[in-house]
Amino acid sequence: MTMDYPAVLRTLTAEHLPSVTVPPDEFRHAGDLTVRGRLVFSSPDPSEFTPCPDVPLGTHPVYAGVTRYRDGTHAVAALLLPLAPPEAVAAAEYEDTIEDYQPLGPDLALLWDTDTMNAARAGDPEAFAEDLRTRLRPTTPGEPICVPVGAPTGERTAAPTDGRGPALAFPVCAEAALCLAGRGPSGELVALLLFSS
Repeated sequence: MTMDYPAVLRTLTAEHLPSVTVPPDEFRHAGDLTVRGRLVFSSPDPSEFTPCPDVPLGTHPVYAGVTRYRDGTHAVAALLLPLAPPEAVAAAEYEDTIEDYQPLGPDLALLWDTDTMNAARAGDPEAFAEDLRTRLRPTTPGEPICVPVGAPTGERTAAPTDGRGPALAFPVCAEAALCLAGRGPSGELVALLLFSS
């Protein structure tokens, strides 16, 4: 049977989702992340953070597990950044890489590198976050689940025209992040599995 990443994320979520997180009911490609440095899953202006394990530089797809609510809103509960074929990602051993409190949300989270984070924090973090919240408000039911973010420029962020960026912004309903590293038989990093909890 051929596997795909949304199906792998569904299986991994069932196995590893924190008990306090509402399970997602939709799994899909969220966007492409251009990694230029150490990767972080955090709130827009975290007081503290721990980077995820080294992810190869370059552009990688990101898949999201989305929880839909009756009022038409939604939140991202799980993310998968695969670095190997679906079968290898599914078979990997997953371990917590942060083992400490990682601030998230409570309504907005970013998957970004430390360079992009530092640029946003050097400007106006509150205006930066509000700009992203505005761009994430759905104009049609269920959309968007993610906004690609370019380089922060003061109060706003450059919107990439190709759907890729050094950051992806997501609506969440959580205050902490969990980052699990998936490793293959030789200890190589094959995926990151991230949860909002």
